[in-house]
Amino acid sequence: MRFICLVIFIMYLYSCSGTKDKISSDTINSLQFVDSAVFEVGFFFMPTFSAEYFDLESQQDLLFFADPKTHKQLKFFHRDGSLHTTVDLKNAVVSLPEPVLDIEVISLDSIVLFTSNGNLVAINRKGEVWKQFNIIQKLGLHLDEEKSYKILSSVMHSRGMIDRKDIILYLSTSLKKKFEEHSDWIIANKANKWNSEQFIRIIDLVSDTPNYQLGGKLLRAISPKDSNIMVIDIFNTYNVYDNLVYITHMFSDKLFIMDANNMEIVKSKIIQSDYTTFGAPLYFSKNKIENKEAYSKASKGIKEKGKLSGIFYNESKKHYYITGGFDKDTQYFGKWLLMIYDQEFNKLKEYIFDPKEWLGRIFPTENGFTLQKRITTQDIADQKMVLYEFTY
Repeated sequence: MRFICLVIFIMYLYSCSGTKDKISSDTINSLQFVDSAVFEVGFFFMPTFSAEYFDLESQQDLLFFADPKTHKQLKFFHRDGSLHTTVDLKNAVVSLPEPVLDIEVISLDSIVLFTSNGNLVAINRKGEVWKQFNIIQKLGLHLDEEKSYKILSSVMHSRGMIDRKDIILYLSTSLKKKFEEHSDWIIANKANKWNSEQFIRIIDLVSDTPNYQLGGKLLRAISPKDSNIMVIDIFNTYNVYDNLVYITHMFSDKLFIMDANNMEIVKSKIIQSDYTTFGAPLYFSKNKIENKEAYSKASKGIKEKGKLSGIFYNESKKHYYITGGFDKDTQYFGKWLLMIYDQEFNKLKEYIFDPKEWLGRIFPTENGFTLQKRITTQDIADQKMVLYEFTY
């Protein structure tokens, strides 16, 4: 039955696409269809549990998908959809005191799973645990009784890896104490976040004695110190390429670039779209924000701007892919877009996609990138995934 449904679904896709060489629709313009591949994933996975991975051992470009919650498996696939390796995550999941937040693959024998509370475990391809510690405790941050610390996941899976041995993680700092005056806590917490480092570099994780480095004051770069802007630090995406960390934030219209060597943000680039404007910081005034109801009302301001959601790098084409969504007041509300930039961050192209047709998740390829059709049949979505490759 599942096979019949899959065949019908693929026939439907081709009936919508026209010819194999050219895809024509309201949301895809000037893209050339290259090929498609079926992946027998066998489980549902979140975007943070899927990523591209180049295996140095076999010199092969792979994709991995993971389900640490139910099936407790991580599967590596070749780009043509054939299975490469399956890794059992049971030992790793059992050893962690809370749910897995994200997964980073250094190598097939250095697969790292971490949680929001900073717990980290590394396993090999056999699923055997060979390292485990708490990164927040290693940094000594747990000694501060007035603050709480959380590791946050990138909205899209981050490739936070440097030289196959270092990992970049995003750190959130908040005040534990809630002031009686809600607006006072907002202002104090804003000042606290503004002065806090947001990134951790775990140096030489695979060694017996890894080192640690804090840096990257992202919220300081987004929000001026003397402003009444409170930026929420949970909606960001970052990727690492050539020792530079490229960061987008839901509440900013800029791409931030951090030097991983000194962990400082060295430059930024305003991202512009032909269809919307980005950046939706929340503005608070002590005289106006008096209670949680007012705070909630002000929070709705995040819907009034477009939002950047991800950045990817195509090493073959030397192009950056930046994704984002539209604000509610445009005719394109509900759509998502893909902007293509060259190495000097000159915008080359911009494409609009309908999420009813295409999911907002891409994988760079030698020819361009892959897209995934939105599948409404849960029976198919839980078992197989089809990626469609396009060039431009």
